[in-house]
Amino acid sequence: MVPKEKYPAQAAQLAASTALGSLVGPLIGGAISQDTTWRWVFLLNGALLQSRMFGGALGLAIASNVLNNHLRSSLASIISAEKLDALLQSTASIQLLPPETQRQVLAAFSDGYNLQMKIMTGFAGAQLLTVGLLWRKNQISVVGEKTVADGEARNLEKTDGVDEPLRTT
Repeated sequence: MVPKEKYPAQAAQLAASTALGSLVGPLIGGAISQDTTWRWVFLLNGALLQSRMFGGALGLAIASNVLNNHLRSSLASIISAEKLDALLQSTASIQLLPPETQRQVLAAFSDGYNLQMKIMTGFAGAQLLTVGLLWRKNQISVVGEKTVADGEARNLEKTDGVDEPLRTT
């Protein structure tokens, strides 16, 4: 529910965040792969994605509940309970309200959305901290059996993308 005169600013924010992500992501991936191996980029992306999905779902559920409770408490004295229920089902019912009531309802929504943004920002920060806790200095190496071209199986150790025979002493 952005006023038409603010559309360009909203579009610019969306474009800037997309461009920033497209620029910063590869730079961070390159920096990580300079000091470690390229596998760390995939490991971190996987861990980040998992924590973002769980944290995002949990954060969205909490933020939606907070918005509904905020609207119920803020609008209970302004509109009737049945109009409030209709409003929570569809914001299109705002247009059916008198102009002064519309302004009050939109102000309550605005406050609720700001509260939601603060909650989601907190969850995003917590997700970054969680990914930081998953970081390990020593890389986990994968050791297993691999069949070579002549059908003979032997143990191989994977290190830095190069397959070397496992040394036994």
